[in-house]
Amino acid sequence: MDLFDGAEHSRFVWQDIETAPVHAQKNRLSFPRSARAAAAKEIKSQISNSSGQVQNGVQLVGQAGEALKRISDQIKAANEIVTKIAHSASEQDTTLSSISSSMNQLDVVTQQNAAMAEETTASAEVLATDTEGLLELIRKFKVSTSAAPEHDLRRMAQTLRRAS
Repeated sequence: MDLFDGAEHSRFVWQDIETAPVHAQKNRLSFPRSARAAAAKEIKSQISNSSGQVQNGVQLVGQAGEALKRISDQIKAANEIVTKIAHSASEQDTTLSSISSSMNQLDVVTQQNAAMAEETTASAEVLATDTEGLLELIRKFKVSTSAAPEHDLRRMAQTLRRAS
């Protein structure tokens, strides 16, 4: 016969329920009083230990929460610093671009000044050469104290025309 067979099963369960108080009473009487007291102390000790461990666990969870909050705050602070660094880097990039543009403009002006200096030097050399030529022509003229200064002037003009 199967233990869990219909009516037999329910009779078995009800029989245990009905006799449980009797069995508990028998078990209580079969244990000596000192053994029951020791068992009660052991149970109380284990409950106390469990309660202490639960309180310790609650404290550890609280400490972990505080540590996570500090970590979160430090991450926020680091994020703010990185944001400030990125902003400063952007400003520096803008400033350096402006400086680079100014340097390029200075380079162009310097090259223009160098070209003008070369032109001025060349013009000065041409002027010096022309001046030497003019001095040579002037040295060739002799001014007389005679009564015909106009004649000397005409001759001087002709000589200048031939030289040019």
